[in-house]
Amino acid sequence: MMPRKVSSPTFLSHINVLFLLCLGVLLSACSSLQEVRVSAAPSLRRASIQVDIAGVNQLERGIVEGAPISKYFQPGNTVRLGLQTQAMRFGGDQPFSQSVTAESPVWKGWLAKKSVDIVVLADVPGVFDDLPGEADPRRKILPLSGKTAPKGVVNLEIFEGGLRFSNP
Repeated sequence: MMPRKVSSPTFLSHINVLFLLCLGVLLSACSSLQEVRVSAAPSLRRASIQVDIAGVNQLERGIVEGAPISKYFQPGNTVRLGLQTQAMRFGGDQPFSQSVTAESPVWKGWLAKKSVDIVVLADVPGVFDDLPGEADPRRKILPLSGKTAPKGVVNLEIFEGGLRFSNP
């Protein structure tokens, strides 16, 4: 006598659950932050400007929010050295628009270490007061995922007053 093939309800429900999980992963990847693009305003394209983009966890976020930006970009700064960053330089022959994407090794490293936010810091020429968090216009904080996360591409412009969100 030949054994019959039986599709059990349990087996089918496992397949359905697996399908829904895969679909959820795909949809969440499409609805989260995928790229941070930074460009220099025309008036600053000749200025030498450094920008760091860092993926941070909750503890690092608190440290970076309180770090004075005037000291952050100084050589040997321990806060800067302790972060996994994508460094960008503007001015001279450097491109006036640069980006980091979710496909880059540094972004994948941020996700691997459970980063929750991306912090963008810019060493903009001029005199600024060192203020905490986004009260300092040279610092922007972007959630990596979740309901408050920007979707797709975020465009930031470096201008005389700091960093600002811009349209492409």
